[in-house]
Amino acid sequence: MANPQLEDGYTKIANEILEALCRVNLSPYESRVLHYLIRKTYGWEKKEDWISLFQFAEGIGLDRRHAYRAIKSLLNKRMVVICRDDKKHPKYGFQKDYQKWKLSSVEMTKNLNGLANKMIEKRERRKRKSASTDDKIVPVQALTKEIITKETLKEKEERESVSSSLVLSSSLKDEREKICSSKEEPKAKKLLIKERNGTVYEYNPTNGVMVKVR
Repeated sequence: MANPQLEDGYTKIANEILEALCRVNLSPYESRVLHYLIRKTYGWEKKEDWISLFQFAEGIGLDRRHAYRAIKSLLNKRMVVICRDDKKHPKYGFQKDYQKWKLSSVEMTKNLNGLANKMIEKRERRKRKSASTDDKIVPVQALTKEIITKETLKEKEERESVSSSLVLSSSLKDEREKICSSKEEPKAKKLLIKERNGTVYEYNPTNGVMVKVR
């Protein structure tokens, strides 16, 4: 049972291209060649690639004559572009500008032109919507700057308030210390010491000096 997975590889292609291809009648061989070309270019994230006729035939499972006719038909419809290097090796690419496709049916050409106009209008609406949204939305950088400024001012006010409280507390403390230091300490009383032999000494407890009185 087949089980294709994106992990095994995928081809990134614009939905607009797929919608254009849905409006074009191609032969089975032309469709197979075109799918293989898109796989070999967009599938490898390239716009064009060197592909030999043998590679086309082997890749789509056709005889080289049938593959050659289908490639020639797509070139005439200008859905495939080709250029050659100095050694005349063919380099194939897909023409994604579907308004350049040369189709036999006038109805298909009208359908493609209608698709192109539809996509142009869609892009214009998206641009207008994006522009109006940008006008209404305040830039995130401005909001962040405003919030940071408010928070910074609030923190600054809190720091100044705390600093003022500390300065006031320090000033009160200094005043109390000045008041305490300005108070005179009570003078220590001098003592008279009399020995048995009748000699009297005066003792000063403040400096520890003892002086003979008589």
